[in-house]
Amino acid sequence: VNNAEGALAWPAMDRRLGAAQGEADAAMTLVLSRLDEYQGQPNALFCADEVFCGRAPHRGTETCAVVEAMASLEQAFSVLGDPSLVDRLEALAFNALPAALTDDMWTH
Repeated sequence: VNNAEGALAWPAMDRRLGAAQGEADAAMTLVLSRLDEYQGQPNALFCADEVFCGRAPHRGTETCAVVEAMASLEQAFSVLGDPSLVDRLEALAFNALPAALTDDMWTH
């Protein structure tokens, strides 16, 4: 969860603390490209439980990381205004979040 909060929230927070728009946009592009390249999973998120775990197919992503990533992308969109962030948010909402839950709500 800390990975979702820290990595995805950093560029928007940097912008709110005074970084130029271009610098924040470049930072978000860097963060997302590195996460996709080294940690990306088919569910549209990165592999993470308590730590980053690479692209190993036997590892997963906790539900709390999914919802924190969604919140971080929403906040980043509100600060940076990049519509591709909402596209990622939508992919998480329709891919990663349903895969993390069961009908009885006992999975995580």
